[in-house]
Amino acid sequence: MVTTAVVLTACLAVAAQGAKPEDVAQEATGVRLSGFVVALIDDVNVAARESGVLTAIVANEGQLVKKGDVLGQVYDADARLRQLIAKSELISAEEQAKSDASLKAAEATVGVAKAEYEGTMEIKQRSPDAISDFEVRRKRLTHERSVYESLNAQLEHKIAELTRDTRLAQLQAVENEIKRRQVESPLDGVVVRRLRDEGEWVQAGDPVLRVVRLDRLRIEGLLSSDKFMPADVAGCPILIEVKTPHGVDTRKAKISFVSPVVDAGHDFRIFAEFDNPQQSDGQWLVLPGLQANVTILLNKSRSVARTEN
Repeated sequence: MVTTAVVLTACLAVAAQGAKPEDVAQEATGVRLSGFVVALIDDVNVAARESGVLTAIVANEGQLVKKGDVLGQVYDADARLRQLIAKSELISAEEQAKSDASLKAAEATVGVAKAEYEGTMEIKQRSPDAISDFEVRRKRLTHERSVYESLNAQLEHKIAELTRDTRLAQLQAVENEIKRRQVESPLDGVVVRRLRDEGEWVQAGDPVLRVVRLDRLRIEGLLSSDKFMPADVAGCPILIEVKTPHGVDTRKAKISFVSPVVDAGHDFRIFAEFDNPQQSDGQWLVLPGLQANVTILLNKSRSVARTEN
């Protein structure tokens, strides 16, 4: 159970922490609370996205990683062979799609056949006996066939372009499969545990590594609904005192979440996020799990009666 005690006005509470009074509302009362704990915001078991043998785990425990960094690898030799085939098929399809020689030849044939047919008709009109009706029909058929062949050439060219697009999509699908066989970090953080070893078989969804974010943490605790309502504390400034072996580390923050649900013990949960810069020696001063006291700076207009427990 969280204990509470009414303390100083907001200005005095802020001054006690070495901060400026103007950082908070002028009309406020500070309420000191104990029993809070530092917690992680992001804590992820990074899973394999495809089934297979883990051929490599390149991230070590304690290593800083960035979002998108490759932490491990699932066997992908077969997929890479399919990638080579898909690339070759795409190159061939691109060449066919770029070539319009057959299309131009068909269009030229139409022009020649049309000219021959029209010339034959002119001669037939001037001298009906100079050219037989059969020859006229043959020239007309040749012209019509050239038109259909031109349409067919256009269709084949369109099919070649669609085939190129299909080959490109197939290559992208294989490359996506290869990428899915990489175990990637979903966030900036620190590897804190290896859950699998190289050579193990993993199913899609099996956790491989645990990555947590330490550069931004949050303070969590419970407030009694007998003494506070969520509206009393939502968005209020908060002073955080984290107990460490080297003393008390003080941070300023703002309450970013107030649970609208009251549990069976008449408590509701709140938390506030704060930055946790890495120290010069590479270590983090504030660690998840440490205990903390907080001072919530309540607006007087929203404060309620409180008594000491």
